[in-house]
Amino acid sequence: MKTRNVRACLERSYVRGRFAEERKRYLTDLLDRGWKLNTVIIIAYKLQAFAARVDIRCQGGVTSEQIAAAAESHLEESRHHFSTSNGPEIARRNFIAAAKGLLRFLGQLREPKRIHRFGYLVDAFCGFLEAEDFAPTTISIRRGSVEKFLDWFDARGGVFNTVSIADVDAFIAEAQHQHWARTTLSLHISSLRCFFRFAATKHWCRSLAPAIDAPRIYKDENLPIAPPRNQVKDVINNIGIEKPVDIRDRAVLLMLASYGFRGKEVRDLKLDDLDWPGETIRLYRSKARREQLFPLLPGVGDAILLYLQQVRPETNHRELFLQFRPPFGPLTRPALTGMVRNRFEKAAVKLRRSGPHVFRHACATHLLAEGFSLKEIGDLLGHSSVESTRIYAKVDLKSLRNVAELDLEGIL
Repeated sequence: MKTRNVRACLERSYVRGRFAEERKRYLTDLLDRGWKLNTVIIIAYKLQAFAARVDIRCQGGVTSEQIAAAAESHLEESRHHFSTSNGPEIARRNFIAAAKGLLRFLGQLREPKRIHRFGYLVDAFCGFLEAEDFAPTTISIRRGSVEKFLDWFDARGGVFNTVSIADVDAFIAEAQHQHWARTTLSLHISSLRCFFRFAATKHWCRSLAPAIDAPRIYKDENLPIAPPRNQVKDVINNIGIEKPVDIRDRAVLLMLASYGFRGKEVRDLKLDDLDWPGETIRLYRSKARREQLFPLLPGVGDAILLYLQQVRPETNHRELFLQFRPPFGPLTRPALTGMVRNRFEKAAVKLRRSGPHVFRHACATHLLAEGFSLKEIGDLLGHSSVESTRIYAKVDLKSLRNVAELDLEGIL
């Protein structure tokens, strides 16, 4: 009865006019996914204004430029309605977001495809890395680093077969001028060396890799940053269980902190990876590329169950953790990083770095302080070599004891 009344309200309000049927289907879908009526009505008003200005059925889809033009036209007509707190910029952003949501739902949003003059070089390089069985994350990092350099080189009108070490040095100098961290710069340079070694074998350019200098990284410079016990407790305890986003975030952070999973491993978890009768989690290790079983801890299990039963959007996606905005896809890397940073900020906890990996460091250093061996900790974290775990042994044991006091019993 409530659903019929809601849809009748929308019918009377904003679903008349051009492309009413398409808009009605989208708005109904939002309601079915749990969006609040007031929010949907606001979106409906924006979509009515959008549909009056743009042919959403046009062949090839609607471009970002058309959406922006419609937003400007609508703003010009509605400018006198804005309050001080909800000015034109916010109205423009909300209008564009509503329009893109509708067009994505209809499959009519023409997303601009990035055309890179040197794209064929990058594709060939990444294809080589795949054939050499590099991890997908490593390939993604390599691609991003090489594209940054090639974008810079392309903007200066460079021809690739004339690229020189002077060009690479100029790129590095500019990055240093922009205050890139030495560790970040070192990572990009490592990718460029790998790329130019490959390019030389293909005779695309001269051999430049041996001449590329990287900034010196001092021993133990990159020791893991593990938040102390009281800070991790503050972050997790500060998350409520009333709002849908809080319920999801609490489940995600508990999983990160309790098991030391990588962010990608949590993002890639599927519903089928949870064995409720057997009380286990099946995890695919993104770097080792193998599966590993973990016991489902009671606290983590309860948090996940609450999320599944009360707030997870109904969708065909099989990933466990989803975003709460249409089209309700899996959590992305930026979304997860932003979630963690936001939770640290809300708990008034300040760290030099506050991405998902800090929980992994906290888990490892806690286990080390409790007397577990490097081999045992490495097995939990999915390290293929004990050398990857040894870095935690270089941290002062006194500081190790200030990490999260979480229920890790039975993991190893």
